[in-house]
Parts: sequence; C-alpha cells; structure tokens
Amino acid sequence: MNKKVVFTIIILVLLVIGLGGYLAYDKIYLQYFNEETAMTMIDDVNVDVNDLFEVGNVLDKLDRAYSDSNSTYFGYPYELKKRVNKVSELELNALIYASVYDNLLFTNTQQTIHESLVKKNLNKMFTSSVKYVGSTVTAGTSYILNYDEATKLYSYTIPATANVYAPTYIAVNTSTTVEEDKVLVTRKVFYVEYESLNGKDYTQAAIYKARDKKTKLITLKLKNGTLSTEEVIAKTGSKMNSFIYTFTLDEDGYKLYSIERK
Repeated sequence: MNKKVVFTIIILVLLVIGLGGYLAYDKIYLQYFNEETAMTMIDDVNVDVNDLFEVGNVLDKLDRAYSDSNSTYFGYPYELKKRVNKVSELELNALIYASVYDNLLFTNTQQTIHESLVKKNLNKMFTSSVKYVGSTVTAGTSYILNYDEATKLYSYTIPATANVYAPTYIAVNTSTTVEEDKVLVTRKVFYVEYESLNGKDYTQAAIYKARDKKTKLITLKLKNGTLSTEEVIAKTGSKMNSFIYTFTLDEDGYKLYSIERK
C-alpha cells in the first residue's frame, strides 16, 4: 500500500473526535482500504473509520448543547445522580434538546423545526431504546421549543447571544477502547469560570471539578484570550471527574448507549 495513503488513514483515525487524543499509534493495524469504507483494524476489531467519525460527531453535539450556560440542561450529563446512566433512562426532552441544538437559530425571531428532523437526529445519535414522543421542550427561559401536534412543528424564538467567556463545562477525550460492536470513550470533565478585572478583558480562568464549585482545581492565565485545555489536563487531570461514554453498533453505525461516571 502506498505509504502516503497509510499515513493519511492513520491521521484520520487519530483525529476521530480526538478518539482519545492519546490513541496509541501501535494499536492501529491497517487491514485494507477502499474508497467506500476506509476499514481499519483497531484493538483487533475491524472498524469503519466513517463510523468512528460519527462517534465524534455525537460527542461534539452533546458538548455544544450541554455546555450552554443559558440552558437548564447546562452540565446535564455530568450532574446525573446515578453512576451508570443508560440513554433510555435520561430525560427525553434533554435528548431532543441536544439533538437539535446545532439546528437552532439564535435570531430573536420565530423559527421552526419539523418533527422529522428531530426523529432523524435522535435516531442517528442514540440507540433505539430512546422512544420519541412529540411534546414541548422547555430547556430554559429563552429555550422553549413549542410543539404543535397538528403541524408536527417545533416553534421557538431565541435571542442572539455571543458571550465566548460565559461559564462552561469542557470535556476532553483521554482514551478510546474499541471492542466487538462497541466503542468506549473516556473523558475528563471540568467546569470553567472566566475572570476579568474590568468586566471586558478576560485574563484568566478558574477551573473547578463541577459547577457547585466545592472543589477548585487551579486558576490559569489565558494565552491570547484562550484557555489551554492541554495545560488544564496536564496540571489537574488526576483530580477531575471522568466519564465513560459507551457506543454500541447497529446497522446504522455507533449510537450512544450509556454514560458512566468513573
């Protein structure tokens, strides 16, 4: 096989959601490659790289939705009481909210989303154990998706917001295990509050284990206005909460099955 092709596929696999930013090079054994499937061998399991990218897409969608501090579902997966939570046991409204978050328009004008898109997104992200039922989703004062049974439409009006220094949760993938019909992504999670002396220029960030702020991990200076997640993990990773996201394989690819707090 052409060395350039081999290298490209390896880079693709390593970039899969950061499928664990630390996925070991020597665990990737390229069995064969064709333009339709891009198959590879990881942990002795034959995997389609495209399926792995879908795992990354699901995690990205969840992160964006649950890191929005304007929503009542802010930090939702990290504040669940049970240690192991199957997605079928989670609030359906929380899953619907996460599934359409990327489709929401923050325009302060009325917008609509058709039920068919909600169903499609739910089916793509979560296992079939999640049963869709149409109903109004209240995810915050300004995050209300009003469901109309007659038209099958969700209507909403969300104000434009653009505060990049709002409090947030950050999840970092630290390892990935591929088993037969299953992918497990381990993530470290921390809560961030950005700090400013004048309310305009943010210069540092306070890092906590969780939003309750019972345990402060560290305060770090921002570099060019940005927090280095690598620095946070390197200095305080051992003290953080860790979660395992388990994806199971069906005929349409990998779907999120459960979230476990380690």
